[in-house]
Amino acid sequence: MTDKPSLRRHFREKRRAYCDAMRLADRARAFSVPPSVMTPLLSDQPVVAGYCAIGGEADPVRLLEAARARNCPIALPWFADREAPMLFRQWKGGEPLHEAPFGGGQPAADSPELTPSVLILPLVAFDRSGTRLGQGGGHYDRALEGLPDAVTIGLAWSAQEAAELPREPWDIPLTHILTEREWITP
Repeated sequence: MTDKPSLRRHFREKRRAYCDAMRLADRARAFSVPPSVMTPLLSDQPVVAGYCAIGGEADPVRLLEAARARNCPIALPWFADREAPMLFRQWKGGEPLHEAPFGGGQPAADSPELTPSVLILPLVAFDRSGTRLGQGGGHYDRALEGLPDAVTIGLAWSAQEAAELPREPWDIPLTHILTEREWITP
């Protein structure tokens, strides 16, 4: 299986089954504390971008809270509509989120736009070379083109690991991957 639509279906189902089988307490503990190797990435108080988890995605909210506790500004993806480019707008935590065009929540339209230097990214699948299989819209690929020095951390359940994924010329490899079991640096 090498075509991306089939891979997405396969790994979404695998993620769903993995999450369904996981005890709620274990799921709640996952990603609750940043691993020690992540701490230096937060030392200069960079803008940290995360996302609102949907559909069984690994939830970065506690990692974002830990970054905020270190005085890092937090940003979330923001879209004017489904055709618009992805921007990152500040989210101060506790502020209400508004419905996003692709599901989940996003900051208010009048929240300041920020440029993240550390991004925690959702994914459908990953491999150990840092290849990330996303939802298929290319939003993160296009956003990352303008952030060539950004540190990217793919957040995933270990069940989302593939032996090898196809990589297109425009695919930007992840700097790191964090699962509930390990920190991976390709």
